[in-house]
Amino acid sequence: MVTPKKNVGVSIPYKYVVCKRKDNSYEYKDEHIYLKDAKQHANRCLFVKEDLLTHDGEWHQYDDIIRTEPDQSWISRCKNKLAWWDVCKETVVTGRQLAGKVMLGNIFNLLQTWSDVNIRNFFTQLQQFFTNYKSPFLHVDGPKKWDLPYGEEQVKTLLKEFMQQALDGGNQKGNEKREDFFSDPLKLGVIILVVHINYSLDVSGHISKLCELLCLPKKPREVFLAYWTDFKQGLPGDIRVSEAIETLFNFARKHGVEKWILVIPLLHLLRGDSKPFEAAPLTMNPKCDIWAGLKGIKTPEGYTDSMFETQGLRDSIQIMEKHKHLVAMDCLVTRSWMCLLGLDNLFNFASIIPLDVLDTLQHLQFSLTSRENYKYEVHISLPFEK
Repeated sequence: MVTPKKNVGVSIPYKYVVCKRKDNSYEYKDEHIYLKDAKQHANRCLFVKEDLLTHDGEWHQYDDIIRTEPDQSWISRCKNKLAWWDVCKETVVTGRQLAGKVMLGNIFNLLQTWSDVNIRNFFTQLQQFFTNYKSPFLHVDGPKKWDLPYGEEQVKTLLKEFMQQALDGGNQKGNEKREDFFSDPLKLGVIILVVHINYSLDVSGHISKLCELLCLPKKPREVFLAYWTDFKQGLPGDIRVSEAIETLFNFARKHGVEKWILVIPLLHLLRGDSKPFEAAPLTMNPKCDIWAGLKGIKTPEGYTDSMFETQGLRDSIQIMEKHKHLVAMDCLVTRSWMCLLGLDNLFNFASIIPLDVLDTLQHLQFSLTSRENYKYEVHISLPFEK
């Protein structure tokens, strides 16, 4: 439907028409909108918000299931109006839940084509859905909030459950492989993370899985460079993925999930701290956090002690060893991991990850010149020494 711009910000009443085949013709009936006062006439309410229009100026009116007027005998069986409304609102809420799942599926399907425009439209339409669905309005002699036990918390739960199915692979039927963003772990992880952050959804149960999804995929150099170009070009800058990743790091450390270290290379590439498969940049008199690619990430003072507890330290070293491909893809991550493990664990780290001599010496300088670290002796036996 095309509407003049003058109707933006105006409450417009409307209804759906139900078409039913009857013999050789069709019977048309207006939909019925359930209200606590069964005798009160109501329409749906269209209210277009200009700040939520898509890139192409589109507004999507997310409604629930369309129903016809109930049989009067069914209404009369209820002992009173209150009992009638109790039955009705349960039916309406169930319908909203079912319709909401379908509409979320349609919104997420926008991501089958990974592009700047589609991703912008995805987030805009998701916000349209969230705004409409958490606070439905009717037109009863003017705009009026629909008295339903279905608000913001219910919509957040619906959104969480939908994304949980995506994380669990619930969007695939049998052995069918879907060639869309659901089959790309990195793209899926970015969208799921940003949606959780944007809508203040509890991410604690997904931290480990999200870190796995956000780990850069192991691909040959040329293949990855083409993949990264496509991935980066599809991400609008205002989505603020880097900030969402930093928030994930805080959640992970709070809950003792060490896999967050797998996502550091993604953060480096997104921020432009490093470039895929290129040597780490040389800087004169660098600050420690910038040199290590840990800007904005809280680290132990002096970089001598590990930021991990004993078990977390063992887990972290195993994670690093298992994902050594990241060192070639992001040369800056070697510095990051080295500093996070601390000077005490430098030898163990060097036994699994090849170290650059200059990087190691720079790390030693940062560590040994810190205020509390004069107890360390300078003659440390390094694995690359002959």
